[in-house]
Amino acid sequence: MSTLLQIRQKPVFDGSITRYQEQTINPSNPLALSNNDIIQFAVNQSDSLTHLHESYFLITGKLRKLTAAAAAGGNPVDSVAANTNLTNSGVLHLFSRAELKINNLTVESVIDPGLTCIPKIFTTYTESEIKQLVTMGWPLGSTVTSDTGGFNVRLPFSVLFGLGYDVTQVLVNAKIEILLTRARSDDDAQHSTVVEAGVYLKVEKIVFKLPHVAVDDKSRLALLKIIEKDVPLNLTFRMWDHYQIPSLPETTKHSWSIKTSSHTESPRFVIFFLQTDRSGSKTKSSSEFDHCDLRNVKLWLNNESFPQEDMDENFEKKDYAQFYHMYLNLLKSYTNMRDPAPVMTFSEYKNATPLFVIDCSHQKDRPKHGGIDVRLDFEARKSFP
Repeated sequence: MSTLLQIRQKPVFDGSITRYQEQTINPSNPLALSNNDIIQFAVNQSDSLTHLHESYFLITGKLRKLTAAAAAGGNPVDSVAANTNLTNSGVLHLFSRAELKINNLTVESVIDPGLTCIPKIFTTYTESEIKQLVTMGWPLGSTVTSDTGGFNVRLPFSVLFGLGYDVTQVLVNAKIEILLTRARSDDDAQHSTVVEAGVYLKVEKIVFKLPHVAVDDKSRLALLKIIEKDVPLNLTFRMWDHYQIPSLPETTKHSWSIKTSSHTESPRFVIFFLQTDRSGSKTKSSSEFDHCDLRNVKLWLNNESFPQEDMDENFEKKDYAQFYHMYLNLLKSYTNMRDPAPVMTFSEYKNATPLFVIDCSHQKDRPKHGGIDVRLDFEARKSFP
């Protein structure tokens, strides 16, 4: 019967969740927040239901400037860094590695979160999802730094880890450990309009906010029965690996043998990007990218190529529609939405975020015991800088 005719339908109230409350998890060593330090968060509570999907990190710090004292022998003057702010999502550049362990097993490891997560946000997040990241320092051109140089940012767990994005259910009686390794330098987290000497960044506090869920007796009994049966529970999520070439030869073509993967770890989506003189530079944002006048890019999985045909794009002539539509199509495939609102416009794609994305989720059958050679071929109109 059509819902238009169901005039006797009664409202349904779900009272299975009796409490949903955030708990603050402090690091094991609250003072270990400097460069190269490993920040550890541990959750060992038994008989608990935790919701990682909505968890987040609160990171407090300051961005200031030390200048020499006017008088000889005086102490340096601590003042506001007027020309320097956190770059777009600069909080991600504060770390060189993030690792997630569940029940003492490493389930996900993120290398260089800044260069792993920011391209992922640009290409797989919708416009409405992006708007929720304003407290993380998004979008381009925004800043979370106050007039006095302080910052207090909210880094969602779902941005950092693929498990947090894809797994929306609670974890039952899980021992959780998170390891965040601070970067050896904070230069990539900063962006200056002019060269400003004496600027320093200090992380003063990091806490992990984890929602805990309490349920009614009926739901708790149902969960206990599942646990008593000792049946494995699947955690299905998409994990992103990061690979990079520190420098390219001065040629127009390059073939990059990335890795040999197993059948189960064959890539489904690939995001390729180029940066010129951005790493370690405060005057060029590490959260933006360069097109380097790329004309063609092709991914090879053994002898199967994505896309099948070559391209001949030209950024200088505004002829890069194929690259842009590959980005649009990836967003549809990744989100399973019919017509998601993209984050980048056609001009923004060229000027700040030229990300070359390849959807290789549809692959031919291969023997499960064989390896897969992953190779990327790309070509520019002029030599790589």
